[in-house]
Formats: sequence, structure tokens, C-alpha cells
Amino acid sequence: MKNTRSMKLLASLTTVVAGLAMAAGGAITASAANRPAVSVAITGDAAKGRTYKAVKLADYTDVDESSTPFAVSVATVADPTIQTAAKSTLDAVLAPTVTNDDPMAYVAEHMSGDTSKDPEAYAGQLRDFVTALSKNADIKTQVTNSTISSVPDVNTQTPKFTFDDGIYLIEDAAPAASDAQTTLPILVSTKIGGVADANQPPFVTDEVKIKANYPGKPEKTTSQPSYNVGDLVDFTIKSTVPTYTNYDPATYVLHVNDKLSKGLSYSESLMDPKVSIDGTDLVLGTDYTIATTATQDPTAGPVSMTFNFDNFMRGKITSKDFSLAGKQIVITYKAILNDEAISVIYPNGSTTPTGSVHNDANVEFSNDPSDGNGGNTGKTPEGSTPVYTFKLQVNAVDKITSRPLEGAKFTVKSLNGAQLSFVEIKDNSGAVIAYRTPLPAELSDPSVTKVSEIVSPANGEMHIDGLREGTFTVKETGAPTKDIDGNPTSKYKLLSTEDFDGKIAATYKADKTLDTLDYSMARQDLPGLATLIDAQNGIFQVAHVTSLAQLPLTGAYGVTFLVSLGAILVLAGGSLYLVARKKGQLSAADAPASL
Repeated sequence: MKNTRSMKLLASLTTVVAGLAMAAGGAITASAANRPAVSVAITGDAAKGRTYKAVKLADYTDVDESSTPFAVSVATVADPTIQTAAKSTLDAVLAPTVTNDDPMAYVAEHMSGDTSKDPEAYAGQLRDFVTALSKNADIKTQVTNSTISSVPDVNTQTPKFTFDDGIYLIEDAAPAASDAQTTLPILVSTKIGGVADANQPPFVTDEVKIKANYPGKPEKTTSQPSYNVGDLVDFTIKSTVPTYTNYDPATYVLHVNDKLSKGLSYSESLMDPKVSIDGTDLVLGTDYTIATTATQDPTAGPVSMTFNFDNFMRGKITSKDFSLAGKQIVITYKAILNDEAISVIYPNGSTTPTGSVHNDANVEFSNDPSDGNGGNTGKTPEGSTPVYTFKLQVNAVDKITSRPLEGAKFTVKSLNGAQLSFVEIKDNSGAVIAYRTPLPAELSDPSVTKVSEIVSPANGEMHIDGLREGTFTVKETGAPTKDIDGNPTSKYKLLSTEDFDGKIAATYKADKTLDTLDYSMARQDLPGLATLIDAQNGIFQVAHVTSLAQLPLTGAYGVTFLVSLGAILVLAGGSLYLVARKKGQLSAADAPASL
């Protein structure tokens, strides 16, 4: 055992160590066996609900009361197994340096100042020693068989030890559950039993705050809650880097697993992934990789993706850079909202949405720092975000009978004025039963027919599926070509002012699932022939006329019609007057006032 006034002991997980001196004469207190027991509380969120075990590594053999604060002598405990494990571990950490000193006395003296500027990093020789010692097979057996266990504090319910003073290795009694993280092994120097706090050496402690950065459920978001079919949905995943100190760089695992549900498609060329940790962009193929697993055709989903950060994190462990623990991981990428989303959100052809397309992600990570084989990993709960798409319906009917009309044509524009194109959805007979916006691959596929107009079928109902919430302008571009009995006709009038704005509005709950869905007419057509007949299911109706006399005599269009009709009557009256005068039937005094 080496005597020196500069001997320091280890204090806690953060590698802050106790500044204790070896005894060199003066008054000596009672031996360790006769000193009162001491307590060490294990605090911090990571320690809640956990049980810890302790193995004593070193005794305080003597205490010198003549120094202020008191000085203490340190020696590795007499257990041959611990002595051998401590010595072999120290030799491995110091190599090629060799020392014949008592191993724990050497650790306390020479590694005490080896702390990190960032207390979350736990770097340096002291951490290397604790890491290696905790993975020593004999020490692992000692921990497993130890009878020194923490018990919940009566008042705080935090784990607490009561034992003889000295230096202890403290570890979790069992691996964490799959949705938690095993905390780091810690080396702690207790207070000296029976010595007042004012006389305790610097940095001895009766409390150790355990800190383990657990990623928790990932946060999932999109830039908007609903999309057109064929749109690229931009997903964002946010999580944190777990504590990775004390882990073996050869086996460390950090994955973000992400799953697209039915209704979402993966496309490598359109994905556009971007990943950052603590604000620094990572390079695909160098810092991380993406692997995909499809249970169906990858263009139809569902598809699982794994963002693999193993090599990047193993490099950090090897270089002893532990500064990323607790820092934010941000992943963004795009997926296609495909046509299957319609049947997912509107199952069995229902008129109201009862389902949702969704994207789920979890973080898989090494969660047991004492596991030398790297087989113990945990997974966080899944973070999820739903995505929606909606429908609207336009009915073409006869103004007088309200019976359906075939052959009316309409265009649909989004709020920004862009005209939408559509793919026809047909039944087994080839009849068009609905329209939807095209998928990215369909836009450039000449074999897929895209139409710029929707056309009313025999039942007059035009179903438009796969629309995001917002306002859409529906404009008639062609009058019905068949009458109420299905006979060809050209009698229906095409009015240049016959267009309207239909609005889809949704509200969402706190979990981002759909709460309410409402339809409204944001702007009515000038003739007043377009109406909203079902605000819950989004059914708009456009009535068609065969003569101007069938137009409603209300509003601006009605006034215009009356003025036009008045002008026609005046002109007619003037014509009759001129004819009559030529025949000598009227005098000049009988002429209309406006002539």
C-alpha cells in the first residue's frame, strides 16, 4: 500500500472523485469494522423503480484526524478474486505501464483527476477501468451473488444502500426491460463512518445521481395532416441518442425502425432522406445506411425501413467521444400516398372516414452496458402519426325535375389555381365510377390515361377520391349531352359563370387522429345553380337549365336576367310601334318613352 497525502477516491458515475489522502501519522480513528455504517442513495429518473447491487472493492483502513479535512488509507479488500480482477483490469488499462501498487490504492491516487470537461461523457482512464472491471467474468459473478442490495428509501422511495464505508462498485441488479435502459456501473467513495460532514474529505458522497439517456417514444410529424393521392408525404422523426458510455464498440447497436402502413409507398428515388444528430448532417452510406423490408410489393406497402447508425456510434465509442448522449436525432424523408389509402380511410366504400394511413417508428439500442456480447437491446414504444385523404361528390341534375343528367363536364382546380388531372376508376364492366389524382409513376406512364375533366355518368354522380383538405374550384366546361330519359340532346345551356368553390375542412384530436370533417360552399356560382346538399358527406349538386327562364330570379344573376328581359321587351315594344305607325295606327304621342 502506497502512502501519500494526495490520495483521492472515486465519487460517482460522472467520474468525479474523492480527494482523500493516505494516512501518514497522527490520531487514528477506529478501524472500519468499528466505524458506524454509512448510506448511499441512488437518485435520478433512471434509477426509479430499480434495484441495485454493490460489491465492495476497497476498505478505508485508517483515518487520520490530524489533517483537515481528515485523511484516509485505502486498500483493496482481502477477497482474492476481487484482488485478482482489480489487478488484471488495472494492468490492461495501464498497458504498457506496469505497477506493483495495491490496485485500488493506485486507482484512487492516479486516476482521480482523469475527468471529462463534459460530465456526461464519463471519459478517461477511470471510466475505462470501471467499464473493463464491470465486464470481468469474476466481478460479474460477484455482483450476481452479492447480498448487498439497495432498498427503497422510506420517504423518497429511491434505491438506498446502508453498508460499511469504503469504495464500491454498484450495478443494476438485473437488465432493464425492453423498453428501458440499464444504467452505467458506478464506482463510489462513501463518506467516512462516524465523521462529521465538516471533517469529511472532499468529494466523498452519500448520494449518487444516476443519469441514463433513454430515447423514449419517437416524435412523428408531417407538415400537413392530409394529402392528395399521389402526393409525397414528408415525414419527420425526432428522438435522442441514448447513453452509450461503457458499451463495447464492436457490438453497439443504434437503429431507428420505421414502418409505412398500407396506403403509403416507399420509393428510393423520391425518398430524399436527411438525417442529423445535434444539428450536424450525417452522410448516407458513410454515417448511416437504410435497409428496407417489404411484406408486399414495395410500391404498395407496408414497408419497414431501418436507419442504421451502428458504425457511426461505434466510431464515437472507439474515439471516446461521448458528447452526443442525449442529443437530438432528426430524420426526414418522403413517402407516396398511394391509391390504397382511399380504401384504408374509407373502408368498405363507406361515405365517412373511419380509418387512417399511418407511419410508426421506434428506436432499437444497446441497453445493457455490462453486456459484453452486445446481445441485449431494447426498443422504445412506437411513435405514430396518421395521414388522411378525403372525398367529395358532384351531382349533375335537371333543374326542373332534379333527375340525373349524363355527359356534363367539369374541371377541378386547387386553391392555388392549378388544374388537377385524374385517373378514372372503373368497375368490372369498364364503367367509370370515380376519379382520383394520379400517382407519380402514372404521371409519366403513357399507358395510363389521365383526364383533365370529370364527366357525369348516367346516375349523374361524379365521385372524386383522394383529395387533401382545402378549397377546390369546380367549373362546368360542357353541358349534359343526354336528357333525363337518357336520350341525346343539345338543349342544356352552358353558362360561363357556372362554377363554385367547395371546401373540405377537418379538425384533429390531440393524438392527430381525425375529429371532425365538414364541407361547405366557399363561393357559390353566379346563377345559383350549384348547392351543397350534404355537408357531412361532401355532396354538391349542379342543376342544369334548358332556357334562361329557368334561372333563379334571385341575386345578381337574377337582376341581370330581369334587366336583360326588360331590354328585350322594350326593343320589342319599339318594333311594334314602328310597324303600327307605318300603318297609321298611332300618333307620335303614343311612342314609348325610351324611343
